[in-house]
Amino acid sequence: MKRWILLLSFLGIILSIVSNTLSQVIIEESVDIPNSVVERDTTDDELGKLTVLSKTTASTADVPLPEGGSVMVTIVGGAAAAKHDLYLLSPIEQLIVQDANANHGYTWASPEFPEGTTLQFALYWYAWHGQSGWNYGAYAQQVDDSTYMMYFEDIGISPMYVDLIVEVRIAVSCDIVFTIEIPGPKEVWPDLPPGSGGNPGDRHKKTNIVVTLKKNLKPVEGQNITTRVSMLLPSGGHDHTNHPSGNLLGELYEIHSGIRGIPEITAPSIADGTINITYTAPEFSGVMELTASTNICDQDLIAKDRVTVRVPGLVLLPDRPPYYTKVGGTCSHHGPSDMGIPVLCKTPDNNHYGTSAVNDNIWFIAIEWYLNFPQEYTLFINDVSLPYGGLFDKYGNWQPPHNAHRIGKSADIRTEFPWEREGVPIRSPRKSLDKKHIIGNRRFERICRRWGSEPDIHGEYGTIEEHYHLEFQ
Repeated sequence: MKRWILLLSFLGIILSIVSNTLSQVIIEESVDIPNSVVERDTTDDELGKLTVLSKTTASTADVPLPEGGSVMVTIVGGAAAAKHDLYLLSPIEQLIVQDANANHGYTWASPEFPEGTTLQFALYWYAWHGQSGWNYGAYAQQVDDSTYMMYFEDIGISPMYVDLIVEVRIAVSCDIVFTIEIPGPKEVWPDLPPGSGGNPGDRHKKTNIVVTLKKNLKPVEGQNITTRVSMLLPSGGHDHTNHPSGNLLGELYEIHSGIRGIPEITAPSIADGTINITYTAPEFSGVMELTASTNICDQDLIAKDRVTVRVPGLVLLPDRPPYYTKVGGTCSHHGPSDMGIPVLCKTPDNNHYGTSAVNDNIWFIAIEWYLNFPQEYTLFINDVSLPYGGLFDKYGNWQPPHNAHRIGKSADIRTEFPWEREGVPIRSPRKSLDKKHIIGNRRFERICRRWGSEPDIHGEYGTIEEHYHLEFQ
């Protein structure tokens, strides 16, 4: 009997040694994370309750956010014996989902993170042979600019990194600042031909435009930006609605790329996020609208500013009956008229703007004519200049015949209609259709020269267009 007792005791000792050895072998082969094994109460479902002192030893799947933003995390799939909780460990600690493999399709939206952030994800496994711990390994694979796939291996037995598969989609932070500014003058002269008497050296007909693009407060380089110029109508005295096109709008020139054109150019932004444009005004005056546009972060961006093209200092010729009558208004350039145009086209007066000195001299000419030749018809003052000056397209087609009348120093003057011609200019005999019978009124010409102008007969023979053109000094 004693021998049987001794034999059984010996067998018990042998079984205990074998059991302990097998247990040690299983743990050593299954867990290869130093100091990372932590007991977990698997019945505790309260989120955020887990305390892990050694999480810094976990292998993480890292997703960089160089531009900042938020992410959408989706549990795609996975297969493992253990249960898994997916955590965000950095820059904040957040339990994303508990028992992830039982929640395929689950999504989690993160808060917004600043630029330069790196998100670190890790897997905590448990309910496997009574043990638990951080994942054996993990990595993130970039799919495209906004998508990463994360693969986790929990315990490390025949690692295939398919124990949990997670998709991370990045929503890039896109705080955009897009502006157009005119640091140069916001009012410029029109482009004037040589000898017109104004704007010497072209120094006043150009201005500078700066378009700036910033994303998340940082300049955006290499972004194509389009800048376009258009004319607002009515403006500058142009009451017609047909818009000018092509070089009638001036010129845009981007100084870094050397790109020039009209009515628009497209140029890339430089390192400070800007394009820098020189705008040269056209021959016409008016309000020019500058529109910058681009597309970034799937946003169509538009910024606008305005430049006024005008000859400064022009004022409206006052009404001064009975010394003269203002005429010449049309529906293309409103003003008083003797041609039966609609009442709405007679106001405001947009065709009688001159310098103060010229306006005074026109009055003095009219007074002297009226006082010295009361038997003659009152002078009709036709076109002077538009309110903003520039090319005066008489017929509303953005073309001459007026080559003068740009800076408030030209005026057209006549008296009565053809067939009644007695004064300015003279037709002799009165009803002659022969151009050689049109002669200058020497008395009128002497008055004009006395008040600083050089008179010349202009206009189509035998029509109301016959008139004296006065060019003042």
